Amino acid sequence: MDCTDVQATFTVAETLLTGDGNVDLGDVDPSWFVNYNLGDLHLSATYDPRIALEPAAQPELMLDIDGEPRPDGAMDFAGADVP
Repeated sequence: MDCTDVQATFTVAETLLTGDGNVDLGDVDPSWFVNYNLGDLHLSATYDPRIALEPAAQPELMLDIDGEPRPDGAMDFAGADVP
């Protein structure tokens, strides 16, 4: 897949992406997730904190991966469920 024109902001990836606030995390460690091999990508207690916390939920992302409400204006786990 050619993603040369993709722009991202405040995103964590295995390689550094062009854009503001991005983090190069390196290789994903399956232990960060409850059951990576079976597709359960809920964060485990051993997640790398650089992958998750963000200042506040964006209005269009007010529900987590399970459809549960996110905190409004508080630190939150972006794109994941609270471990």
